[in-house]
Amino acid sequence: MRLIVGFAPGGAPDIVARLVGTWLSERVGQQFVIENRPGGGSNIGTEAVVRAPPDGYTILLASSTNAINATLYEKLNYNFIRDIMPVAGITLSFGHGGKHRFRHPGD
Repeated sequence: MRLIVGFAPGGAPDIVARLVGTWLSERVGQQFVIENRPGGGSNIGTEAVVRAPPDGYTILLASSTNAINATLYEKLNYNFIRDIMPVAGITLSFGHGGKHRFRHPGD
């Protein structure tokens, strides 16, 4: 199994991918290889997943960058919404100490 990360090794997405890859390997019983494909604001890694055979053995660690890229670039070689199938949510960020900093306007 390949878990493709659209960012360089050592950053937060890479660390998350390595932790998740280890966890998945233990549960699925198959080795997960973390493959960093940085560049183009994660577009290179995303395109590698889109062009991979649709056999379920290549997955993408998507991020908010993918949503931004879908609106920022007019001519990508893929359509993120059409070409990538979500499998699972992995992380959720709430600011400092696990508490979100946003408040309802009525508060």
